[in-house]
Amino acid sequence: MAQVPQKTHIICFVSSLILLLATFFLTSAIHAEDVVTTDNIRCVIPAGLKIERPDPPGKPTIIEIAIAVTDVTEIQETNQSFNIDFFGMVNWHDPRLSEEALGHSLEGCVVHYTDIWSPSIVIINARNFSRYFDQTGRVNAQGDVTFLQRLTGVFTARYHLETFPFDTQALPIKIRSADYGPDEVVFYLNETLSSVAEELSLPGWHVTEGERGVQIEAINERGGQKLAGYDYTLTAERMIGYYIWKIFLPLTFIVLMAWTVFWISPENFGAQVAVSTASIFTLIAFLLGVGQLLPELSYLTKLDKLIFAATLMVFCAMGETIVTSQYTKRNQRELALKINRAARIIYPLLFLLAASIILSF
Repeated sequence: MAQVPQKTHIICFVSSLILLLATFFLTSAIHAEDVVTTDNIRCVIPAGLKIERPDPPGKPTIIEIAIAVTDVTEIQETNQSFNIDFFGMVNWHDPRLSEEALGHSLEGCVVHYTDIWSPSIVIINARNFSRYFDQTGRVNAQGDVTFLQRLTGVFTARYHLETFPFDTQALPIKIRSADYGPDEVVFYLNETLSSVAEELSLPGWHVTEGERGVQIEAINERGGQKLAGYDYTLTAERMIGYYIWKIFLPLTFIVLMAWTVFWISPENFGAQVAVSTASIFTLIAFLLGVGQLLPELSYLTKLDKLIFAATLMVFCAMGETIVTSQYTKRNQRELALKINRAARIIYPLLFLLAASIILSF
């Protein structure tokens, strides 16, 4: 299958973002010549309209959302969080705000979020974020309400790192209605306006759109209330190249350095010990440096298991030198040489077998 050029992805994202912004601002542009207004006008709206839902009991209000992710700047495994920058649009239909119902059009007016009924949207996994725009929106002549906002900040996520560094993580934006259940409010994702930028300032990860439209029912622990919700999820796949050069290759060289003791004559015990201890000290220094790259977890990742296997191999090599030296002192040199010759083959095969098992499961 032919790959879509990178330039095409960028054009698609820019088009989605432009379409998202245009959808919002178009409400104030249509028939603008019929309305004498400025951007600072806040139209008078009957107070009772912000209390009750626009739809009758038994009929849920459809809330359309769109998310255009412009950047993901950091994924923090230790803090179980990620930094994201995105545009979000919310739209719903309120016939009570239509020109037919009010007798005049609100088109071109600036409407504050608290002046009308709203689904009370919150993002429950937002730890610390900033809004770029005021909480104002537009209402067209048909009563379609549209709010646009740009959000950036830290969002929490639950990472599963058992397969680290071959892992793929989910980065959710968890949208909830703070006041309404799934029988009163239903969220719907506008896939045409939703997108993810092709170029992100996030080294070491490849981020794409994950599961769309995961409709959930969250539980309000205080009151036992079911809340309407929607999870927009990004999929972040870790790029393995960095770990190959920084961890796997150096670790392999340390194991091979310990392997060289099997090629030294058992009579030369001092040289064998020198190589073994040098391998152990190199491994300890390596582990101290690698420890800063690894997340602090209560369970072992694939990388932890591989490092443990390499450590065990290095110490086994040192143990073998002690055994062969003892046989040599007891005038069993031929047996010591046989053990060395066997270890030259068994040692690398054991490491390859252990690495294959660890990385395959």
